[in-house]
Amino acid sequence: PLSSSGLVPLSILSTRPKEKFREQGLYPVLSAPILMVSSDEKTLYKVILKNPDTQGDIIYTIDGRDPRERWSSKPKGQKYQEPLTLVAGATLRARVFSKGEWSALMVYQVP
Repeated sequence: PLSSSGLVPLSILSTRPKEKFREQGLYPVLSAPILMVSSDEKTLYKVILKNPDTQGDIIYTIDGRDPRERWSSKPKGQKYQEPLTLVAGATLRARVFSKGEWSALMVYQVP
């Protein structure tokens, strides 16, 4: 719970912060996608996303926008189905979406 000053007590932050925030309803239950990157060239990067949960789809964008529509929370990105090839400078943003719920945002800025 928040203190009377509106701040989160330090005890919530000190150990396993995600779990503590989840217990308080302040952090999503779904985990963010896991990112794996490889590159054989200096300008092309192969990106593999994994869903750490057993449910939901990974929704992503490569233009830096959040894959979750701001006011409606509807998906506005693409459903991940196969490895992506990204160029230097691209910004990948991805979330897991399941039954109307979203994970935390995963962001990867390609070098």
